[in-house]
Amino acid sequence: EHTAVDVVTTLTAQVLDEHEGMDEAALKEHEEVTKVKNVAMLELGQYQMDTWYFSPLPKEMFRDGGLIDVLYVDEFSLNFFTRKSELLRFQAKELPKNRRHPPGNEIYRCGNLSMFEVDGFEERQ
Repeated sequence: EHTAVDVVTTLTAQVLDEHEGMDEAALKEHEEVTKVKNVAMLELGQYQMDTWYFSPLPKEMFRDGGLIDVLYVDEFSLNFFTRKSELLRFQAKELPKNRRHPPGNEIYRCGNLSMFEVDGFEERQ
């Protein structure tokens, strides 16, 4: 005869230090840089969203100082651009015609809403 026993085990969370390896000077510089958001708005397809926080983007993306007014994101590849003309050129020339969905595998669909699971290792470009 088997008796059911409920056992609850609590696992300690792994502590990750996002600032590991940074000295005091580097940490202070990092905190100063990340205090202010550097992208004002994000445009994804037909939607525009205000941003709330600092965005860790490559320095090459910041042409006029430290603020990007609108960051344009291609809704099929998730590539991002600082100019609308760059996005449109990419969509016209670089985006494969058969790739009209985000990267990854579709794992859920309800009406016109789909969710995709993305494996960054497989979806590298």
